[in-house]
Amino acid sequence: MNYKSVRILALAVAVTVVTLICVANPAAVQAESRELKANIPFDFHVGARSFPAGTYTVRLMANSVIQVRDEARKVWMTEMSLPIWSDDRNPNSRLVFNRYGNDQFLTQVLWPGYNQGQGLTKSSLEREAATNSIETRRTVAASTAQ
Repeated sequence: MNYKSVRILALAVAVTVVTLICVANPAAVQAESRELKANIPFDFHVGARSFPAGTYTVRLMANSVIQVRDEARKVWMTEMSLPIWSDDRNPNSRLVFNRYGNDQFLTQVLWPGYNQGQGLTKSSLEREAATNSIETRRTVAASTAQ
């Protein structure tokens, strides 16, 4: 098998996986119309972007894109995410952050009543912070914003 055939096969597999995630992901479709609102009492990062402490709305868009925006709608960002599952339905909505020293990175968004949430992949900034510090988790309660 030559290099070009392998690339075409890898692309076909990737398209199939994305299609299956979008089609066979009913919890994400249900959560899609929901927004979470949270008062985050510390500065944090989404991907490589920094956000100051404050009240934010987090929304799932298009099954795999998380949008984070401040209350004034002046600071916002979208980031790709992946579905994450647990054995139990989440009793409360919450945002989960990885903490490295003084740096906090949004890593999970969980909606109430679903056994699925969305996870964000580690950015290069987070991977760099992880090499110099021990990872701890920090959770912030969120409410559904309708």
